Amino acid sequence: MYLQTLRFLLLLCTCVPAGLLAQFDYQLFRPGVQYLYENPDYADNDSDLFTTQYFGARVDAMGCDTLYGSLEVREEVSCVAKVPSPFGYSVCQTEESTMVRFDSTDQLLLYPAAPVGERWLARDDDLTTLYAEVISDAPGTVLGVEDRLKVIAFSTASGERIGDSLVIGQSTDLVSTPRLYRIEDGSPPLTLAGSSAIAGSVQLPAPETYGLAAVGDTFQIDVYNSSTVGAPFAADRPFGGRFSTVEILAVDASNAEAYTYDVRAAIYERGQETTPVAVDTLLTFSRPRLPVAFDRQPGARLDTLYGQDDVSALIALRRDSCGLYHLQVSTPVDYGDDPDCGVDQAGLDADPGPAYTAGSPFSPEDYGSLGGPRRVALVYVSTATVRCGAFRDEAVILSPVRPSPAAIDLPILLYPNPVTAALTVELPQATTAYTLAVYSSLGQRVLLQAGVWERATLPVDGLARGNYLLVVLRNGQPVGRQRFVVR
Repeated sequence: MYLQTLRFLLLLCTCVPAGLLAQFDYQLFRPGVQYLYENPDYADNDSDLFTTQYFGARVDAMGCDTLYGSLEVREEVSCVAKVPSPFGYSVCQTEESTMVRFDSTDQLLLYPAAPVGERWLARDDDLTTLYAEVISDAPGTVLGVEDRLKVIAFSTASGERIGDSLVIGQSTDLVSTPRLYRIEDGSPPLTLAGSSAIAGSVQLPAPETYGLAAVGDTFQIDVYNSSTVGAPFAADRPFGGRFSTVEILAVDASNAEAYTYDVRAAIYERGQETTPVAVDTLLTFSRPRLPVAFDRQPGARLDTLYGQDDVSALIALRRDSCGLYHLQVSTPVDYGDDPDCGVDQAGLDADPGPAYTAGSPFSPEDYGSLGGPRRVALVYVSTATVRCGAFRDEAVILSPVRPSPAAIDLPILLYPNPVTAALTVELPQATTAYTLAVYSSLGQRVLLQAGVWERATLPVDGLARGNYLLVVLRNGQPVGRQRFVVR
């Protein structure tokens, strides 16, 4: 241990480049800043749970700070290994140097402030000897920010370049980096995808925004294995095994622990023919806000997740096609008596398998489970900022393989719209009379008129200003609906 310490001190003290303190503007990580680096090895269709789309890094103060480790699959020995994060297990930063530590005897020494042309011994252990050299310092742009970029290349003692270079921005910090503990293996570099110090760049979701859907947001849900999902979808009926559309009518955010939603749901039987089960069903349910503080880095492992020191799990941050973030905990890895090589226990997301998705009013438990499929598929989400997904209009959902007169695709003519006093409704000819029901934006039925044939006039001058829904029924079944506005 004495010799190892002496070698480290010699490495740190004998190779300090000249003119170092004058350029302390450059550093890898500024305290308190959350960085996100995109992994070029990640693919959306990659089924390997030990792959994450992003790696995160954050230090809280100058000096030494712990970074989270990672997991990787070692195919040659068919096991899951604990490894440092791409940036090491810890980072020690001073005005003169940055030391990235991989274990007690292995570290990488960097001088971010060194001028162009300076070269130093950066790593020297039993297996690897690397030199680092500042090869350029020039203007550049990072995530839309004009900056000055310093490039540090790595080489052997003979000067042969190894791996990709490391890029540091004067104001954007670590911009691009190889995985520092294995620079020589040729893996593509991680690139800065977001920083909490750069407005508009990719960010981790704020904990207080989880689950905060807005009034008017519409979700279409496909529920499978409903016995394993959270209320109100837990019961076999009315949601289990069916299509549903859910519209947010009201949100109560006064509780610091949970949001409460008033929603209107339309439920349809799934099968050869999709038929309506319940239309304009009103219900209220609550969902906890982000259940765990967002203080763990994506791509990181947490050994004590299950209360056992020999179990690790990867925390993977993924962005879906809607641009929403999902933070998932992979299946646990059992290390047993071998501290370096573990076995994947399941190949499925581990309980509770949280998917932290901003703007979703559904429970984290609704997204994945160890031991079997647990699925609530949000087919479509409509918010003020997001329009994405494969939206299936009600007319499409209710159009069966064989046309059915019960399909909610009835042509309805409403005028005037917006309306102030009387609303005229024109309907197709039918063999039985229609019933007209008007609902407020809170789901309350405010008007009902039966015995309607091709035409009716509804008095709306007594209604408050706002949005309303007209539902047309025949023989007790909804056959059409249309919205209108009272002014």
